Amino acid sequence: MSAFIIHSKLNSKIMKKFNHLIIITLCFLFGNIAVSEAQIGTGGGCSGVVEAQILTPNIVDCALKTFGVNADDPDNPNNVYTWYVDNVLVGGPTNDDKLDYIFPCNGTYSLKLKVQLNGCTSVKITTINITNCGSCDPPNCCDIDAEFNYSISNCNQYSFDGVNNGTSCVSQTYKWKVNGTLVGTSQDLNYTFGNGTYTVCYTITEPSGTQRECGNTHCETIVVSCGGGPCPSASNIHYTNEGGGGLCTTGQASVNGINTANVDYVDWTWALGGYTGVINGAGTTTPIYYPSGDWTGNYISICATVVYDNGDVCPKVCKSFLLDCGQGGGGQKVALIPNPTKNTFIVQSDSKAEISEIKVSNLYGKLIESRKSNLGQEIDLSGERAGVYFVEVKLTNGTSQVKKLILEQ
Repeated sequence: MSAFIIHSKLNSKIMKKFNHLIIITLCFLFGNIAVSEAQIGTGGGCSGVVEAQILTPNIVDCALKTFGVNADDPDNPNNVYTWYVDNVLVGGPTNDDKLDYIFPCNGTYSLKLKVQLNGCTSVKITTINITNCGSCDPPNCCDIDAEFNYSISNCNQYSFDGVNNGTSCVSQTYKWKVNGTLVGTSQDLNYTFGNGTYTVCYTITEPSGTQRECGNTHCETIVVSCGGGPCPSASNIHYTNEGGGGLCTTGQASVNGINTANVDYVDWTWALGGYTGVINGAGTTTPIYYPSGDWTGNYISICATVVYDNGDVCPKVCKSFLLDCGQGGGGQKVALIPNPTKNTFIVQSDSKAEISEIKVSNLYGKLIESRKSNLGQEIDLSGERAGVYFVEVKLTNGTSQVKKLILEQ
């Protein structure tokens, strides 16, 4: 006994794919199975956009082959299909609408298809009664309970250890799938992910003859976010020098235009008047030490190589800066009082331009303090370790200076 409803929206591509069968089965009897379906409905007010349908399943003994379709937009390549048996994920989410599944034994099973498109969701549930697949009781099937553990290295390299928490079978086979794609057939799996969300499924089966298998599947969702980001250009390199009275002593280099939260380290190099330097493994801001002298009119070249925590290495970028060391005390003077200090200090300027911003960084370029108000008040470093710090002082006339501060115990 069969009853059919013809769905006129299925186009010629879908009709050809399924041998021109454009029928959706509501009540179907085929050999050893009985199938009934129920439409759960479309969520999110998306009627007319997504309508999940399960095409007539083909079942031979224990093996199921079927297809899903979004009846309202069957050709859309962005349709996402997810399959469940007894509310256990067995396929997807994927753009592939096909499901191959082997039932473990006789019984009544719930087959659910979820179709998603553009934020809309529709669900179809099919009940299947299997009557010619064999008993689930031993010795026909051993008690398989699949599970896996995993460890992570280098952020995106996963080592999965497959486990059977049930009874070990005489002959076990293994399948690993990532988002529905077979990626391994051993008990364990090593896999490298890109950034994104993945469904990892581990299946243990025991072949019990040529027509049926006993097995169990365990799935988990893995979210991988390993950083990385854009690489800087030469315009993203910045430099301020500490100088005055005709002498330049040190400076501070920095790089922006990157995803600083995911930066592992930055390798810096500099060149000035025949002198060169290398600072490896530094931060996005670093002090530059070069021989003290009147370098006015000379260019210092600053290069940076950014390395992200996912292993991405950006091309080296360089920029040159013209130094101005001031002449005979005619420059704008900024003073840190007291320096050295044991805890607090203030910033004073004899320039006609006022101080607009103060930033304090440690030797590794980590920003310790930043303020654009209360600029005349004391800055307290009593919670920081003793050592060398750099204070960048920006003035309202657009100039800036970097001063070295010594913090004592």
